[in-house]
Amino acid sequence: MREKADLQEEIDKLADYIFNEVPGEPSLSEGAVDTIIRLPREAVAEIARREAAFHAGGL
Repeated sequence: MREKADLQEEIDKLADYIFNEVPGEPSLSEGAVDTIIRLPREAVAEIARREAAFHAGGL
């Protein structure tokens, strides 16, 4: 099992990446782990919305 310090180091790296490399983030008052969970969910929802619009003739 990974040590707590190792996990915190990984979370810190993730937070730094999000802050420096993801445009518009952080956009909510949430931690790095919650942000990295939210981002793919939002992306999947947007893809589904666009696919539905495409199939409905909206794009």
